[in-house]
Amino acid sequence: MDERRFANSQEFTTFVLAVIRQKAARFGQIIKGGEGTDFIDEDVNNAKLNKHRIYDAIAPIGFENIEQPVVFEFKYTTRTTLSLQNLINQYKDILNNNSCFILITNSTLDHNTKLSEEEHKKLIVWDRDTVDRWIAEFPVDYNNAISLKGIKETDLTLIIDDEDFHIKSENNLLVVKKTIDENESFALVLGAGVSCDLGAKDWNSLLNYLKDKLLKEQSILSPDDVCKRIGDTLLITAELCKDIYKSDIDFYWDIHNGIYSNSQPDRNRHEIDSIVDIILRCQKGKNFRILTYNYDDFLEKRLDRINVPYSVIYNQYCMPRRGIPIYHAHGFFPQVKKKADMQEEHYKSIVLTESNYNELYNHPYDWAISCQLSFFRENTCLFIGSSLSDPNIRRLLQITKSDIKVHYAIMAKNETASKDLSVISNHFLKMGVEIIWVDDYPDILDILDRLLV
Repeated sequence: MDERRFANSQEFTTFVLAVIRQKAARFGQIIKGGEGTDFIDEDVNNAKLNKHRIYDAIAPIGFENIEQPVVFEFKYTTRTTLSLQNLINQYKDILNNNSCFILITNSTLDHNTKLSEEEHKKLIVWDRDTVDRWIAEFPVDYNNAISLKGIKETDLTLIIDDEDFHIKSENNLLVVKKTIDENESFALVLGAGVSCDLGAKDWNSLLNYLKDKLLKEQSILSPDDVCKRIGDTLLITAELCKDIYKSDIDFYWDIHNGIYSNSQPDRNRHEIDSIVDIILRCQKGKNFRILTYNYDDFLEKRLDRINVPYSVIYNQYCMPRRGIPIYHAHGFFPQVKKKADMQEEHYKSIVLTESNYNELYNHPYDWAISCQLSFFRENTCLFIGSSLSDPNIRRLLQITKSDIKVHYAIMAKNETASKDLSVISNHFLKMGVEIIWVDDYPDILDILDRLLV
């Protein structure tokens, strides 16, 4: 029987990184990519790592009970056993640095080699026995890391239940909290769920609203039949609605009303209020910024109330001039009192129809594409209110996927079975996104508040 736990080095690396990231977060530590060379204190004998080596991961302030910088190397092999002495010879340059070196391998080590006292201080080796214990302790991460076909090809019986997903989500929450506390390259990415909580219609509801308007005006007799005949997708439906409307102004005014006409009372606490609290914590962080796929100005109005400066970027002419940059990748449509108050630069920025999407995503150097790629490459992003179902967003996430870094998304389980959650979690991690699961949508507000506790 083939007892290999991992089909390739990428699966092994993905699993190990997920585990050490969670272990570090439990101790208030953080795991970073291994390209940096300046994480060791200058006071530690002026030590510097080899600038020409790229490490698999680093823990700048220590790892678990180790209170000094730690370098990680992951050694994947198809061999059953490895010689510890050969491994030491491969990594002598790391052992010569003033840092702790942790080597993690999927193979069983031949421990006949006797380490010197100095090597004992600097070198920790975790082999297959440790990795197998981790598989049992972190089954969701193992499931996420490997091909779903792979479990059937091992001697493992991997059973994942609701409690495993709860533990995993709690661990992910710890990692995000630590990322926020670090105040370095953290970003918020806001989807339709955030605005729906305030009364705005989601995309599907907005288009049904527009179709109903056309039906009442007898511009179209059977909207559902027409949409089905021309191609029943949201983008095509939006294109049809715009074509049939008497004027573009009327079309955009109805979009405006679909966003703002059902605004919820401020006496209730909404997701956006917790998001504002996170912004207040992060606003001085290095490269902190916000990406939103919503058209509305709900967030900006909340920030105005508490005098938090920000810059709104919604086309190529906007520049982040002051405060927190808020990028509206699909356009910005602030609330106005009457149709005549709408500004052309705002409603022309809206990306809703098939032609809008084609124009945007067929131009790889468009500002909106560039800013999304920048977020996904440079920031650790927390997705709130997003289903991650937009094919263009998914494509950009896959383009920017990194072995060392992941993003996080808060999603509701809604009674989805654990077996199906396993498939869903595995699917999203292939795009570089870890999921923080909650039972139902109202629980998202609690999760957001807990990020600041």
